[in-house]
Amino acid sequence: MKALRLLSSYLVISCMFISCGISDSTIQQSVNAAIQSNQSLADISASVNDGSVLLKGNYADETARLDGNNIIAGIEGVKAVIDSATITVIPIAPSTAALTDSTLQIAVDSVLKRFKGVHATVKNGNITLTGTIIQPQLKWLISGLNRLHPANIINSLNYTTGAAIVRKRGK
Repeated sequence: MKALRLLSSYLVISCMFISCGISDSTIQQSVNAAIQSNQSLADISASVNDGSVLLKGNYADETARLDGNNIIAGIEGVKAVIDSATITVIPIAPSTAALTDSTLQIAVDSVLKRFKGVHATVKNGNITLTGTIIQPQLKWLISGLNRLHPANIINSLNYTTGAAIVRKRGK
């Protein structure tokens, strides 16, 4: 009988600790407040399921994407951020001194040597990035590629800041 009481007490206490986690609705309220208070997330919507936050919409640029992921990941109770949002691409007219695709590809390959897991193709002056990169390295990669003055950089990279943040490619 004493063992039964001890076991039932243990079960009640265990259930209390398990249920003390932050609810999805509380996380959703915090995420919504963060989105509303940050201008760079104006076109982003979010949904929460079991502590994972799914982001959808459009970012103005890569900096907004990085900031948004970091802001959301820092909210209490968020277990993971799944970023399905895209970056709005603004076409830039190629300069008259633009490199040929083959010359640009050689220069791009030179930049990519420092970023394992990242691949790029060049077509009509546009650089398309694929593969995976660690999030803090992304700004250095984009900066290096911008120095080559491509017409556009199309970012289709998956990246992480560790195990918690993963970007899925948009459709």
